[in-house]
Amino acid sequence: MGIVSLSTKTLINTSLLFFPCFLGVICTSPPSPSLLASPPLVTKALTFLDRRLESVYPIIQIFKSIVTSDPLNVTQTWVGPDICNYTGFYCDHPPDNLSATALAAIDFNGFQLSAPSLDGFIDQLPDLAIFHANSNNFTGSISPKIASLPYFYELDLSNNNFSGNFPMAILGISSLSFLDIRFNSFTGSVPPQIFDQRLDVLFLNNNNFMQKLPDALGSTPALYLTLANNKFTGPIPRTIFNVSSTLAEILLLNNQLTGCIPYELGLLREVVLFDASNNLLTGPLPCSLGCLAKIEQLNLAGNLLYGQVPEALCALGNLANLSLSGNYFTWLGPLCRKLVKSRVLDIRKNCIHDLPEQRGRRVPPHMDGEVSTERIKCFRRIFSNEDERIRANDEFANFSLKSGPFADPDSIGSMYVTDPRKWWACFGSNAPLLQRLAFKVLGQPTSSSCCERNWSIYSFIHSCRRNKLTPKRAEDLVFIHNNLRLLSRNSSQYYDEKTKLWDVGGDQFGSMEDVGVLEFANLSLDEPELESVLFDENATTSMEKENEKDSEVEEML
Repeated sequence: MGIVSLSTKTLINTSLLFFPCFLGVICTSPPSPSLLASPPLVTKALTFLDRRLESVYPIIQIFKSIVTSDPLNVTQTWVGPDICNYTGFYCDHPPDNLSATALAAIDFNGFQLSAPSLDGFIDQLPDLAIFHANSNNFTGSISPKIASLPYFYELDLSNNNFSGNFPMAILGISSLSFLDIRFNSFTGSVPPQIFDQRLDVLFLNNNNFMQKLPDALGSTPALYLTLANNKFTGPIPRTIFNVSSTLAEILLLNNQLTGCIPYELGLLREVVLFDASNNLLTGPLPCSLGCLAKIEQLNLAGNLLYGQVPEALCALGNLANLSLSGNYFTWLGPLCRKLVKSRVLDIRKNCIHDLPEQRGRRVPPHMDGEVSTERIKCFRRIFSNEDERIRANDEFANFSLKSGPFADPDSIGSMYVTDPRKWWACFGSNAPLLQRLAFKVLGQPTSSSCCERNWSIYSFIHSCRRNKLTPKRAEDLVFIHNNLRLLSRNSSQYYDEKTKLWDVGGDQFGSMEDVGVLEFANLSLDEPELESVLFDENATTSMEKENEKDSEVEEML
């Protein structure tokens, strides 16, 4: 049976509004006005079309009085007994009395109304079936009394200013089939019971829900499920197979999902749209995705997927858009290449180097042959004990594959946002060998001082007066000088005699001032003439005089 929705902002065939309520609803007499706790407003001077409308009139007027902002002047129409012609209010015949007229639906979409609370308003309208309030500025909480509304089945509170935890009052609405609370500021976790309710539409996107994606996701009968733009973590649950006969659209984009794409995802035979872009999903694509016979839009861009794109996926007949950009795929078959040419497949920023707009040729370290070879040599030197080396290799395998102790969602999610040393401190305890090595590597300060020291030594040796040195000769002298400096630190003279700490502060060779006792060092540069020029004060003075004369001549010219 179709369900009339206010999503289009118009009510067509309003006589069908209450039709879902006929299914299993037991007719009862109308609730008495005293049970509605209506405010004591005088309505005797007004003539209403029906007693039910008379009972809700005071409730509407009280809500009107707490509206703090009405830029479109909507509430100016909320005057008099003709409630069915109030802007945003719609009437129909209730299921328990087809000859009566009652307030059946409210559509405040786009009205930009502001009010501190909806509590005491919608929960006091006994015949209400639909409440839509998209794009307003409502705040506050949802009263648990809303669960007592017998015909209520659509609730849209999207794009408002609600905050706090998930509104638990919603769980008590057994007849609810449409729930939209997106674009608010709800936080915490989503109760798993919400996935057990008989909802056709469940929109929770653009909030701040933070939790592992629950296994109860596989219990939902929803046709349209949106969890995008939150902070859900963990893998896509394998229980998703249980919704294979119902789910048509699911949006999981812009979360922090991790792990591999489950094989069961390919068994969703009714799904038309699946979007899990901009997460931390990894691993190859399962070939089961080739079984998504009805899929039209599949978006897995911006993840950590790698390997080859299954040809079976590219062979799907209904596929209109397949986005795999921003991953690490390395191979593409002929069918997929046809989709690239027809612009159905977006494979940019991957590692398929015969296609345009790909990543650089750098591959992950565990897939780079040269890096792996050097790592093996490094491990062999650092872990000389064979048992330790085997354990270190096992720890590295778990780290690279994000398995074992590194498969934790918090570990993977923090890997891309946390300082590396802090990350290893938090998550590396189960890999002690690798953790110790990481601390040593990351504990080295990043500096260019070594390069600058080498350049200083080179400029000390290859000067304007010694510019005929061949590059090989200069490199050899730099090598000898630098190593003599290091070797001298092992001698007693370095600490006790005239050459004490001779190389401290001695890297600025442009001037011989403040060099310490460098002139006493036995440099053995194999160039006596250079030493006499550099260390003879008289020679230095004569050089300065010659430079002064050259300057005077240049000024005269």
